[in-house]
Amino acid sequence: MKIVDLEPGDERLVSEVLPVLRELRPHLTDDLFREVYAEGYGQGLRFSAAYAEDGVCVGVAGWRVLVNTSQVRKLYVDDLVTSGAARSGGWAGRCSGI
Repeated sequence: MKIVDLEPGDERLVSEVLPVLRELRPHLTDDLFREVYAEGYGQGLRFSAAYAEDGVCVGVAGWRVLVNTSQVRKLYVDDLVTSGAARSGGWAGRCSGI
């Protein structure tokens, strides 16, 4: 498995990541996703994708690190989804050591 962090504008966001993310967020269009990520990136939003050995995107995480006085730093996960075709394949266990 390979984990990739994707920046706004990366062509894989729409072609590979968004189809998986739509399983959780079906309202996202290509343009809306680009717009949200471009704006959210400045607020700390990041997207990481998990790829199987054959190069297929099997999971997506939208996340950010929040800094505040009560918890100092906190990882906040906006989105976490495994593609329907890859569910129950042990992907979470493979990611836990990263």
